[in-house]
Amino acid sequence: EIQKTTGNTSLGVPSNALLTLSQGGTLNELSQIGLGYTTANTSAAAIAYITTSATANTNGAITFATRSVTTDTAPSERMRIDSAGNVGIGTTSPTTLLQLFSTGTTTISIDSNSATKGGCLEIKNANGVGYTYMTVQTGVATFSTISCK
Repeated sequence: EIQKTTGNTSLGVPSNALLTLSQGGTLNELSQIGLGYTTANTSAAAIAYITTSATANTNGAITFATRSVTTDTAPSERMRIDSAGNVGIGTTSPTTLLQLFSTGTTTISIDSNSATKGGCLEIKNANGVGYTYMTVQTGVATFSTISCK
């Protein structure tokens, strides 16, 4: 455990060194870094590796967890990058490159503070050649092959 009392805290690890947190490789076992205010064994947030396959040299996922209360409660997983590179927000088992899940309305916000440019969605064409761009102006979506970047 490393605690900051005053000033800066350092591990004194030389550059290009590897700091390893490791467990025995048992299925669903966590190697984690706790962040924020800690009481007993509970941190307010954590970044962790979870073993999802205990076969041979194992594989797993990186998880990010936070808590939404101020009580001494373990943080809940909010985001996961699995061993295939899929990212899940709100799900522990993403099946696509990016998967968002919510028990309520799932909202994606694309915003801009520019007076002349708004949000732009760039989508690669199905044939793998070129892109289609989607913009929205006053509730009307426009699709174009002209870049909106």
